[in-house]
Amino acid sequence: MAQLKPCLRPYLAEPQLTRARHDMDSRADTIQPRDPRPRIRSPNLRPTTLPVLGNLHQLFGSLPHRSLRDLANKHGPLMHLGHGQLFTIVVSSAGVAKELLKTHDLNFADRLQILIAKIYGATVSFFFYGDHWRQLRKIYMHELLSTKRVESFQCIREEEVLNQICIRGC
Repeated sequence: MAQLKPCLRPYLAEPQLTRARHDMDSRADTIQPRDPRPRIRSPNLRPTTLPVLGNLHQLFGSLPHRSLRDLANKHGPLMHLGHGQLFTIVVSSAGVAKELLKTHDLNFADRLQILIAKIYGATVSFFFYGDHWRQLRKIYMHELLSTKRVESFQCIREEEVLNQICIRGC
């Protein structure tokens, strides 16, 4: 006890040390050996990501569709990829896509909230899926985008195309 610093004596007194050793010895007896059977791991839906880039480094190259195919072969037909700070679900199997779009369609029907939509106001393309969106879509399709209405704006569209060609060509 003479070699211990005075400030450590209350914490490292001999009765406490023997009690700690006893606790460690009793725990060592209760530790069970590791199970030798291999564990079945759940499939990893997400390839390794980098903090800022996400999975963009794995998609670079002249043939990104082949990179996606290779990732699908390794991680399965349903993957969770990061594109920068946005995360995307990639489906590379027709059966899984059919199941997602038929049975879970309402879960994937909403759109992302984009900052520009909050600043300039939301239009039909930025609304969440629901009754309001369906009603506005009907109005757009029957009133604004009907065949007669689109044909009535043909001359205006042609004029705008000519203006764009002139601006870029001049």
